[in-house]
Amino acid sequence: MQNQVRNLPDKPTSPSTNGTLPLSRLKLFSPIMHALEDIGIDVSEILEPRGFSVETVDNPSIFVHPVVMYGLVEDAGAAAGIRGFCTAVAENLDLPSWFSGTDYVSEAVTIGDLMTRFTNACSQETTSTAHRLLIDGNRAHFRQQRSAEPNFTPGHTDAFNVGIWVSVLHRALGDGWIASEVVVSVCDPD
Repeated sequence: MQNQVRNLPDKPTSPSTNGTLPLSRLKLFSPIMHALEDIGIDVSEILEPRGFSVETVDNPSIFVHPVVMYGLVEDAGAAAGIRGFCTAVAENLDLPSWFSGTDYVSEAVTIGDLMTRFTNACSQETTSTAHRLLIDGNRAHFRQQRSAEPNFTPGHTDAFNVGIWVSVLHRALGDGWIASEVVVSVCDPD
């Protein structure tokens, strides 16, 4: 499992940028890793079997195959032993410092602008998912689709992603946030 790391320049390559392998920036796992440390979990037990260390995870130039990332997140969620752990980590992220270094929440003028900025920022961090935004009348539909499917259910990964979106929308809407008007669907297309 030592050959799961690729050291690349600033952003991952994808079929649309003449690359062939879907990749995720390993540093995206960092907040989950540090949250585990905060609750007393020895993260080396999750990282070392895959050939990683804390320093490897904190290196922004390292990219991994998405199934490796999903495995890390799944193992982290299981190790935490706390229902909703990955969702809670995502909901409490300092998003600009974690993801792309841009404060797209405060820079956005409308919710559509926010979703567009976030969708574009995703492509700088990962090519392991395709992000689509559809505006249909007074509703916006955001979809994230994996480019590689693991042979396990990545429930903690999905929970983390939902936590990010709920956090982004909640922060953007502020007092206008009405949780009952937000519908989140996590589905297995099979």
